[in-house]
Amino acid sequence: MNIVFYDFETTGRKKWFDQIIEVGAILVDGNLNEKDRIQLRCRIKPGVVPSAAALLINKTSVSSLLKESRSHYQMIEELRSKFLEWSPAIFVGWNSIKFDEDLLRQALFQNLRPPYLTNTHGNQRADIFPVAHAMSVFSPNSLVVPRKDDGKPSFKLDDIAPANGITDFEAHSAIGDVKATIEMAKLCREKAPTVWERARIAMDLNKIKETVQKEKFFCFFTFFFNKPQVYAGAYTGQNKRNEKEIALFDLKYDPEELFDSSVENLKKETTGTRRKIRTISINKFPILMEGKYAENNNKEYRDIGVAVLEERAQKVRENQNFHEKVGEALALQLEERIEEGAQKPKYLEERLYDGFASKRDEYLEDQFHEAKWDEKLGICSDIEDDRLRRYGKRMIFYESRDSLPPKVRKEVEEDIWMRARGIAEGDESKKPDELQSQFSKSMKELDDERESAFKENDQDKLDRLEEIDQFYIDLQKQYENLS
Repeated sequence: MNIVFYDFETTGRKKWFDQIIEVGAILVDGNLNEKDRIQLRCRIKPGVVPSAAALLINKTSVSSLLKESRSHYQMIEELRSKFLEWSPAIFVGWNSIKFDEDLLRQALFQNLRPPYLTNTHGNQRADIFPVAHAMSVFSPNSLVVPRKDDGKPSFKLDDIAPANGITDFEAHSAIGDVKATIEMAKLCREKAPTVWERARIAMDLNKIKETVQKEKFFCFFTFFFNKPQVYAGAYTGQNKRNEKEIALFDLKYDPEELFDSSVENLKKETTGTRRKIRTISINKFPILMEGKYAENNNKEYRDIGVAVLEERAQKVRENQNFHEKVGEALALQLEERIEEGAQKPKYLEERLYDGFASKRDEYLEDQFHEAKWDEKLGICSDIEDDRLRRYGKRMIFYESRDSLPPKVRKEVEEDIWMRARGIAEGDESKKPDELQSQFSKSMKELDDERESAFKENDQDKLDRLEEIDQFYIDLQKQYENLS
């Protein structure tokens, strides 16, 4: 099966509001040897307020943001075409599950394309960042984890790769980070084969379901304030409303104390630092090790002993009524989160996961892409999903604004302005100066970076910050003219 390593450079870390500005991806074979690659850059979209720190880190100038030959739409279309050409494949990154994936889905959705490219078309996902975490916990001699000035471990790619002898890459360029990620994957495969094999299981939903339900109990981990927290858990059901969220009973506790609990009380046991029921999302690449690793890495389980852990696990696994109640408790908890989220004002960009497009809207999306620019508005107006309808109008505005009637063009500009100034849907009655706008946040960040540059007497950095400062001023004036 093909394997695709990829990375994005972005305008910032706000995955709902920032955008991809550089793409790097390398297709490799099963032995991690390169077969093909793609490297793309694009212009910034109107309404995006870039982070000064991000532009400094990825060495992106304002002039390149404004003058790149490709638009964001054109770049994402090229990337989508290449990813589909390489499919089916395993798509791999560094912290990609929690960051790059959302940015990719957001970009596809905003361009009126199906967002779940990397886990449809026979594709699977993996992430070397949690693999490195697992190596540090379960195979510590296989990985050098550098320390920051405060003594805390650093898993940043530009720190951990050189610490392990990987230096032939340009950090914070998309293709450079891809090369480093491939080398980190090779390191794991060679030096921590047990972790690598468990990571391979985590790529496949069917295999991980089988593992969870077949093994007596297993070991899983989280990182909390840069410290690993290792647990021994036994399968105890799945969310009734989301089959990809499964429950694991923490075997440091006696399960019989909960077997007769009500659904409402079980719901309480799924929250808090000492919760007895923990959950994992099997579609987010959880690395589950054999149960023996919990005893090796956590004194509480070692003191309990493997015989008692196995006995507790057996009781949990056999109690189907308990599984049912736990599944209902998780479903109830999910319903409460959905209801709470529905009551909060949201920006359009935060509504990616508010539902799937209908078959009719998917058909209209295809028609939209096939039509000429002056024909797209009519198709866009027929789309039922208001998210897609608004994104369609924005896309016409970005790519061919003269194709929009003046009234519609004004509406789209104001739509972008509301988001850029920090006004969420449901808060339209509030004045912009009553909210902490993205502009003011960005200006504060710029001032902090400027103060640092003065202390370091870094004239090059000061010059770049001056360019960014002027860009912020010009951008703010542009939208203030609409008010």
